[in-house]
Amino acid sequence: MTSGIRNPKFEKWSNVSTYENNASFCEDWSIEFAGSAFHLQPLNEENIRSGVNLRIDDSTTWVRLWQRLDPGSANFSADTQLIVTAPASAGHQTPGMLKWIALLATDPNGKRVFYRKLLENPSQLQPGGSMALDFSLAGIEKDRELLLSLHFGGGPGHFSLESITTRQKPAPAAFAGAPCKMPKIASGAGFDEKKVKVCIVSSDMDDVAIGRAVSLAEMAARNHTVELVGPSFNAKNPRPSLDHAPLTRRSFPATGMSSFLEGAIELARNTKCDVVHVVKPRLPGLLIGHLIRRQNNCPMLIDMEGREMASVEPREPADFDEVLDPAEDDPAMFDSLQGDLWTRFAETLLPEAELTTVTNVALQRRFGGLLVRPACDEAVFDPDLYDRDRVREEFGYGPSDRVILLPDAPHRNESIIDVAEALNRVSDPHLVLCIIGGVPDTTLAERLRQARVDFHPAQPEHRWPELINLADAVVILHRADDPVVDFRLPNGLADALAMGAPVVAKTSASLKDIALSGVYTPVFNEISLDLELQALSYSQTKRGSAAAARDYFLSEMSYSVNAARLDTAYAAALKRPRRETPLLDKTLDVLAEKFGQNIETPLRRPFLRREDAPRDLVFLWKQNDSDLYGRRSDMLAKQLLRSGRVRRVIHLDAPISLDDLNGLAEASYGQQAHQGRGIYSNTVRRILHQADTSDFIRRTFLHRGNAPNARAFGHDVPSMEGYSDFIGQLMKDENIQPNPLLWISPIVPDYSTVLEIVKPRLVVADLIDDQRLFPGSSASYRLRAEKGYEAVLRDADVVFTNCEPLKEAFHTLRPDIHVVPNGCDILPPDVIPDRQVARLPQPIIGYVGNLRDRINLSLLERIAKTYPEGSIVLVGSAHGRPEIGELAERNPNIKLLGIKPYDQAVSIMKAFDVAIMPHLKNEQTDRMNPLKLYVYFAAGAPVVTSEVANIDDLASHVHVARSDDDFLKKLGSVLHGKTPEIQDSSRQAIVENLSWARRVDAMWNVVAPAR
Repeated sequence: MTSGIRNPKFEKWSNVSTYENNASFCEDWSIEFAGSAFHLQPLNEENIRSGVNLRIDDSTTWVRLWQRLDPGSANFSADTQLIVTAPASAGHQTPGMLKWIALLATDPNGKRVFYRKLLENPSQLQPGGSMALDFSLAGIEKDRELLLSLHFGGGPGHFSLESITTRQKPAPAAFAGAPCKMPKIASGAGFDEKKVKVCIVSSDMDDVAIGRAVSLAEMAARNHTVELVGPSFNAKNPRPSLDHAPLTRRSFPATGMSSFLEGAIELARNTKCDVVHVVKPRLPGLLIGHLIRRQNNCPMLIDMEGREMASVEPREPADFDEVLDPAEDDPAMFDSLQGDLWTRFAETLLPEAELTTVTNVALQRRFGGLLVRPACDEAVFDPDLYDRDRVREEFGYGPSDRVILLPDAPHRNESIIDVAEALNRVSDPHLVLCIIGGVPDTTLAERLRQARVDFHPAQPEHRWPELINLADAVVILHRADDPVVDFRLPNGLADALAMGAPVVAKTSASLKDIALSGVYTPVFNEISLDLELQALSYSQTKRGSAAAARDYFLSEMSYSVNAARLDTAYAAALKRPRRETPLLDKTLDVLAEKFGQNIETPLRRPFLRREDAPRDLVFLWKQNDSDLYGRRSDMLAKQLLRSGRVRRVIHLDAPISLDDLNGLAEASYGQQAHQGRGIYSNTVRRILHQADTSDFIRRTFLHRGNAPNARAFGHDVPSMEGYSDFIGQLMKDENIQPNPLLWISPIVPDYSTVLEIVKPRLVVADLIDDQRLFPGSSASYRLRAEKGYEAVLRDADVVFTNCEPLKEAFHTLRPDIHVVPNGCDILPPDVIPDRQVARLPQPIIGYVGNLRDRINLSLLERIAKTYPEGSIVLVGSAHGRPEIGELAERNPNIKLLGIKPYDQAVSIMKAFDVAIMPHLKNEQTDRMNPLKLYVYFAAGAPVVTSEVANIDDLASHVHVARSDDDFLKKLGSVLHGKTPEIQDSSRQAIVENLSWARRVDAMWNVVAPAR
C-alpha cells in the first residue's frame, strides 16, 4: 500500500516570504495560525527543499499544518498507521510543542471540529525518532471531507519534521500462500470494562528479543490503550518484526549513556499513562520506566522472561558501589548500558517495582509475581487456517516424510548437531531435519553430511505459523550446562502447542508444571531422544496428541488467557501503595549529574512563589448551582480573593445546553422544593452578566446541544465546540493575566480544551465528593466519571480533598492528595433571624441542604410526629424525591421552603431552635465532609446530628446520636435546656480556628510553599 499522505516529505515549497491563513506553503500542505510571529521553512538537507522547520515566538498562540484526506482512497484501509518522523539532524526540539494530531471534519456551519484525535498529549520527537499512531476510517462516508491536522503551540518553541506517511496495518492471517477466513475473537471485558493507558517499555527497540515486548503490548491492547516505547541502539538497522506489529510506538536513538539519558528524560516527559510495564530487568528499561512512573504517579511493573543474570559472570547481584567504582575507573563502562555489571545491578532494583510478572513457575518461585506466560495469538496460530499439504509440497516434503523442526535454528548450532547425530544413529531415510534460514557456520554443513538435513532460505516472520504446521515434530534441546534454561521457557513452545505439533523437549525447572500436563514428550539423554525419533518414524498418523496440545495452549498460552492475566496484574498494581525507590532515585541522580542532565526540572508545573501573588484565578465548578448553597467552591473562591493572594476571579459553572436550561424551569413548575427554578434564574443572571462584581466574574457557557441552530437572550447560541472560544474571549475581555491559576472541582467537561486555552501557571484540583457513588448512577455514567477524574487528577499539580476517605478512594489515581476539611464562614454580626421563619410555631427544628439521597426520612417523620406542635423547616431541593412531598402532606408541621440563596439560608438558620443533620450512614456519606455542620455551628444554632463519618472537627461541640432513638433523645434534651450551651466567646474562637481563612492559609502553604 502506498502512503495515503500526498507529498509526505514536504517537497515543492511555495516561493513566498509570508504566509496567509489556510494557504498552501508547499504542495498539498496548508498552514493555519493565530498570531504572526512564527517562522516556517524547509530543512534544506542535502540541498533538497523538503521537510519542515517550525519556530514559534511569544506572540503566536498556535500553528497548524494540515492536508485534505480522501477517506475513499484505496490507500486508506479500515486500520491505518500514521508514521511521523523527525530528521536525524533536527537538533533540540521544544518539549510538548506538538500539542495534538487529529482528523478534523467540517460541521454544517462550516466550522472545523474534531473527528478523531490521533495524538492527545503534548509530545516531542527526538532527532531521528518517530512515532506511529493507529486510527481507523471504517464506516466513514466515502465523500466525507477530512483534514489531517498537526497542532503546535504552548509558547515559544522549535519543531522539525522529516516526513509523514501512512501504512496499512498487516492483517494477522493474511500470510503468503495461505488464504483463509479469520474467526472473530471477542476481546476480554478487562476489569470493570475500564480501559487504562499502558506504556510498555523495551530496553532496546532493535534487540532480537523484542518479541516479548511486542506480545505483551498486543495482549494488553485487547482491553486497554497501549503504547510501546524504548531506545533504539541500532537505529540504522531497526527490527523488521516491528513493521508487522500494529502498535503505537515511540523510540529515540541512543549511542551511549549521555544520549540515552537525554532521550529517556524527554520520552518520559511526553508520556501519559496509568501503568508502565518494563520488559526485562535491564538498566535502560528500568530507568525509562522509573522516569515515566515519576512523571505520572503511576505504578511500575517489571516483566521477567528469564533471569537476565544467568547469562553473565559472576551470577551474583551487584550493589550500587560495586557498579559505580569500576565505572569511575573505566568511563567506557557507562556507555555499556546492557553490559554484565549493569545487568547484575539491575536485579537488585526488582524490589522497587510495584509488581512483577513472570513467564514460568521457576521465576515465580524465585522472585514471586504474577504468571503471564509466553503466548501467541490464537486467531493466527490455528492449524485449521492453513493448507498443511500445500506448504509441505512447497518445501519438497511428501506424505511419507517425517519433518523435524527446531524453533531456534539456525541460531543454536549445538541443537542442530545433536538432532543430526541422533538421525545418524536412527538411520531412517524418512526422518528429515528442516532448517529454515540458512546456516551461519559454513563448516557446520560438512559435519551434517551423513544425516538428512535440508536447508531452506529465510522466510518472512508472518509465515511462522504455517511453517510450524508443516512439521511432524518440534524438537527443543539445550545443553545440560546452560544456565539460562532453568529460568526461561524454550522459544517456540507456545507456537508448537498452538499448532498441535508434537513437541519433544529436554526438561528443565521452568518446564516442570507443563511436564505434568503431558503435552510434550520429555527426553533426558541420547537414548531417549533416539527412541522418540524412532517412534516418530513408525507413526502412521499425522499427530495423535494435537487436540490435547491445542487445548493446553488455549487454556494457558493463548493471547486471550494471558490478556486477562495482564488485566489482573494492572488492576492489582493500581491498588498497591507506591514503593520507596531509593536505589533507582540514587542511580538517576548520579548518572544525571555525571552526564549533565537535569532530571530535577519539575515534571509538573513548578509551585508558585509567594512573590507571584496576587494571581488571577480561573475557577471551574462542576455543576450549575453556585451561590445557591454556599458550597465549598464558593467559599474558597471568595476567600482567595479576600486574602489578597488572588487579584481577580473568573468563576465558571459547568456548560449547559439551552434545552437543559429550559428543562430545569419546566421541571420545577408547580413544585415547591425543586432546585430547577433557582438554577435557571441564577444561570440566566450569569449569562446576562448580571452576577458580576468588579473582581469576581461569574459566567456559564450556554450552548445549543444537538440543535443545528438556536437563539436565546437576543443572541445566536453556539455549539459546544465554541466553549474554547468562549473561555479565551472572556479572559481577553476581562484582561486576565497570562498563565492564571486554574482551580478545579472535578469533574470538568473537556478538560484538555480548558488547559489549552487557559495555559495555567498551576492547576489545583479540589475533590468534594465521589460522583462514582451517586445513587442510581448507570455503569456508563460511572465509567465517564472515572475518566473525568482521571483526566484532571493525572495532570493537576496539587490535589486537595475534604476528608481522609476521599483521599483513600482516589489514591490509585493520585497518591499525593492533601486533606483540608471544610470550614466555617465568619458571619457578620448584623445577621438577623428570618422574620417569616421566626414566626412559625415553636420549637423550630431546621435542616438546610440536599433533600434527595442522604436524608433519613423515617427519622425525619419520627421527629415531626414527636413535635406536632412545632415546625420542621426543610430548606433545599427535593427534586426527584416525591417521598419528600408526601412526607410533608402527611405531616403539616413540615415546612418545605425549597432552595434559598446562601445569605438568606443563613438568616433562616438563625431562627432555628435546633439545627439537625439526620443523615444516613452509607458508602456515599462515608466519603463526605458535611459542610452544613460548619455553617450550622457558625450561625450559632445548637446541632444534633447522626453519627456519620468525617465530623471530627465539631464532634465534641455538637450532639452526635448513635441511633434514631438516641437522636430523638438528644433532640429532646437540647430543646428542654438539659444540655449546656456553648458560650459565644468559645464559639467564636472555634469558628475562627476552623474558618475558611485558616483553610485557605493551609492550602496556600502547599500551592506556594515557603522557601
